[in-house]
This record gives sequence, C-alpha cells and structure tokens, in this order.
Amino acid sequence: MTKLPDLPVSAVLPQLAEALASGNSAVLVAPPGAGKTTLVPLALLDAAQTRDAQNSATDPSVTVKDASR
Repeated sequence: MTKLPDLPVSAVLPQLAEALASGNSAVLVAPPGAGKTTLVPLALLDAAQTRDAQNSATDPSVTVKDASR
C-alpha cells in the first residue's frame, strides 16, 4: 500500500473500503480540507488493486461545472 498522508478522513477509510467491497456505492460527507479529494481516491485505488476490483470516483464540483456547459 502507498504511504498516504494523515488527514481527518483517514479514520474512516477502512469503513469506506468495507462498504464498497460489500456494495457498489458509498457516500462520504466531510468538511472541506478533510482529505476527500486528496486521500480517498488514492486509498480506493490501493484497495481496488489489492482486490483486483474497479473503482470510480467523481468530484461533485467538477460534475456540476461540466453539467452547466
């Protein structure tokens, strides 16, 4: 596993990975600066490579911006 920075969402990464392993989606809500954009995609990529699975993540601010074009 890649050495990931220690950010507030680090504490919930195991639960998030477990939720995604047992289902096909999850929603993570955390305040700005918690590591959602920085840490979660990297952690999920590591988890997917460990299980030989596929993951995709969206950034709502980018999705909304793209939809408004």
